[in-house]
Amino acid sequence: MKLGGVLALTMTLVASLCGPAAAGEAAVGLKGGGAMTSIGGDFGELYDNKMGLVAGAYASYYFTEYVGIQAELLYVMKGATGTLYDDYYYYDVTISLDYIEVPFLLKARFPLSDTFAPIVFGGPAIAVNVRAEYSLNGYHDDIADRVSDLDLGLVVGAGCEILMQPLMLTGDLRYEIGILNINESVAFERNHGLTLMIGVGLSL
Repeated sequence: MKLGGVLALTMTLVASLCGPAAAGEAAVGLKGGGAMTSIGGDFGELYDNKMGLVAGAYASYYFTEYVGIQAELLYVMKGATGTLYDDYYYYDVTISLDYIEVPFLLKARFPLSDTFAPIVFGGPAIAVNVRAEYSLNGYHDDIADRVSDLDLGLVVGAGCEILMQPLMLTGDLRYEIGILNINESVAFERNHGLTLMIGVGLSL
């Protein structure tokens, strides 16, 4: 499934989420924040965390007061940093992996008042790689041919929703771990990291 297929699937789900409001609560909005990611696997001990940005949109639908689903379309900057060395020199390395990512999340919320509700969520995330670059002491090299086009991860997290009708403010912290090997060579490597986001939505 390439980028076009992922986007088509996302738009179909978003359209279904934003159906008749009488069936439940629906919302659409924008969100963004920061990600702290790294690469695990066969050479995971060589990598340190890399900071990146996350931005995108979401659509959510609650079937009941407590249970709902959410689809997101995000641009996520992942990768890792590290330091290589030989007998004489140290080399600063940065691996930059940017993705269009589509999480499909099951949500549970626990209203504490009419306006505030903590939430927990989890689900799979499909991602398409749109940039793969290797930087060594300032020298940049494209490594798209060595990075898998598709990635699949599992997401778990928690956050809160603040209702200010018709607006809804959101915040969440999530952890994602990749399932697939992103290295096209013989080594096994996978993405993982923490993401912190805030958002603003419109209740429908």
